[in-house]
Formats: sequence, structure tokens, C-alpha cells
Amino acid sequence: MKKSVVLTILIIYIIAIVVVGFIGIALKVYDEKKYVEKIECINEEYVNEPVYDESDGSLIGDGYILIKKKDNPDLTIVIKCRALPADATNTALKLQVNGGYDFDNPPEDTTGYKFWYRDNGDGTWTIKLLVEKDQTITVVPTDRAGIKLKIRIKVKKSGADIF
Repeated sequence: MKKSVVLTILIIYIIAIVVVGFIGIALKVYDEKKYVEKIECINEEYVNEPVYDESDGSLIGDGYILIKKKDNPDLTIVIKCRALPADATNTALKLQVNGGYDFDNPPEDTTGYKFWYRDNGDGTWTIKLLVEKDQTITVVPTDRAGIKLKIRIKVKKSGADIF
């Protein structure tokens, strides 16, 4: 081989090492996605104790909120939750409901529903019970499945001293 060919190969080799050193090796993921790992209810009234079904012992709530009919006759409560960790990429939460309907998008026939809910737009939901019975709502993150918080809303009827 001629000296010019060897010199050209050597220069290209050195340039390749420099380019790989600056670009290839120093590659870092800057758009790392952090998922929600836990949901926490931050209502003052929230009691973080599991709630079990009296008939079969199955878990029906991770915690509960007690509404006293004499103090809150219209059976309305605002639910406040937050996603943890706080620096998760998407901390948006939503309700999964069974037996309730969205107040802003109600069905044509609302008979048979036990409560309605409204997304307040600030990470809270207003829940109004339509019947004096305990209800369960589930809060889930929008970024992944499997994480949830089941909140049992218990109603203490007027005049009842014990639960």
C-alpha cells in the first residue's frame, strides 16, 4: 500500500474514535419515564384501614371516609388524591366507578344509579350519594394498569351512635 492510503485510513480511524467518544459512548436517556407507584388519599376524613365485606370477608376498600348524615344531609363529599412519586411523568388520576355516573355527561336514564361524580379539574372529584348506602370508588392512574386505591364511602345515618 502507498503511504497516502495508509495515512488516509489512519486519519479516518482517529476521526471515528473521536466521534464515537463524543456521541456514542456519552449517550444518555433524557426522556426517562417515571410511572405512578402508589395513590394516596389526602382527605382529612380518610381512614387508612382496610374494609372487608361482612358476608364473605373479601377486601372492598383500602380505606374509608365516613359521612355523617346529620352533619352532611346532602351526602356530598370532595375526594382528594395524589399520585406518588410526585415527580412521576404523568400524575393524572381518574375514577373507575360502578353504580355511578358522570354528572357532566349523564346517561339518558339515571334511575338505578347510586351516586354521581364530577371531575373538578384540579385533581379532586365531588361525589354525591343518591342513596343512603355505603359505596366504593376506585382511583387509578392514567399511565399504567395494576395500581389502584379503593375508597369505601360509609354513611352513618342520623341518630346512630355506633357504626
